[in-house]
Amino acid sequence: MIQNAIDYSTIVNDGIVNSRVYKDEKIFEDEIKKIFHNGWSFVAHESEVPKPGDYVRRSIGREPYLVIRNRDGEVNVISNKCTHRGTLLCQEEKGNVRGAITCWYHGWVFGLEGDLKSVPYGVGSKGLDHKCLPKATVGNYKGFLFATLNPNAIDFMEYLGDGATLIDRAVEASPIGKIRLDAGWAKFLYKTNWKLQCENNIDGYHVNYVHASLARSIESRYNEAVLAGEDELKTTAVDWGNGHSELFLAAGFSSDLEWLGYSDKKPMKPFAKAYCDQLREAYGDNRASRIIHDGPPHALIFPNLFLAETNIVYYEIDQVGETVQRHTPMLLEGVSDELNTRIIRLCEAALGPSSFFLPDDGVITERQDSAFEGLPMEIDLRRGMGRENRNGMGVMESHVTDEVTNRAFWNRYKEVMAA
Repeated sequence: MIQNAIDYSTIVNDGIVNSRVYKDEKIFEDEIKKIFHNGWSFVAHESEVPKPGDYVRRSIGREPYLVIRNRDGEVNVISNKCTHRGTLLCQEEKGNVRGAITCWYHGWVFGLEGDLKSVPYGVGSKGLDHKCLPKATVGNYKGFLFATLNPNAIDFMEYLGDGATLIDRAVEASPIGKIRLDAGWAKFLYKTNWKLQCENNIDGYHVNYVHASLARSIESRYNEAVLAGEDELKTTAVDWGNGHSELFLAAGFSSDLEWLGYSDKKPMKPFAKAYCDQLREAYGDNRASRIIHDGPPHALIFPNLFLAETNIVYYEIDQVGETVQRHTPMLLEGVSDELNTRIIRLCEAALGPSSFFLPDDGVITERQDSAFEGLPMEIDLRRGMGRENRNGMGVMESHVTDEVTNRAFWNRYKEVMAA
């Protein structure tokens, strides 16, 4: 086994990435184990399971798990495979199991903690060490739930690092500091490797080309990225460490609530003005002014969570050449229905099947993936190397078209995979 180990120092090195990482089945199996089983990845938001017995089906790597709330109000992540014969316990995407989970095949009953409650015809099981459902270790930061199958994983907050700042900025868009993800998840299948989707989300270099039709069609907050020259672009690319990164769009905003679609040409409606007043009352003028102007981040939390401003996106990993994207609007607690309705409409416009972004990005990444069917090549992600600078918060920042965000992803990838 040792002699067949992949040398990741030759796969990822100083801004050069070998295209094998998108096609090699052995590398993909390595990723399943090292990144998704042994490391932390996003699985759900606690608002998805508000009541005891509520569950949602999710995967950790390829392993089927349930995110489920117990009677004490705690959220567990437990295996969705019966420990008897491996049958999937819960078939629906979400639901409520009341007080216990019963296997459809032989009637074994498990509690909301995964504990084995009863086995029918128990005499035949006398003396046997039947097992409870395996539980993942859970990390919860402001309602965002991450999980790992590794009992000796890196400390959750150490993993999250400065990425916590990004989640803070998403959550503070609510005047009471709470969001909910209960509008339903849209599901899309990309015929690409999962890493191409992560790269694309935090790539500020492609907007002027892949999404050029956007600026020609509508007034949007992305006009600066599409219409300005290189020296005029104000948006920046930021490496927050641990593989977490951001396109700081707010640096290019020229008006308040631009992230909600308002501008000098499109004045705020009364419910939007009321929302600004709520933020000022909740946070004070200085902090509220920043929130009103900047909005939530456009950022990747390594490896599979994308904070897409007023949307939440995550990726399910199953095959080397297929990736499932799920997305939902990030609804805010403590605001008017009109404001959340606007967020839903923005989600449809940005990520729906007839939107400007999702189809464009799907096509361009599938073209990349198809190109990698041939001989391996060196992917060049060195743009902007040497002109990054530490900003006032001590994180690496550079021009929006620089590939500092992609290098952030790959540096962490190499660190995890080579460990």
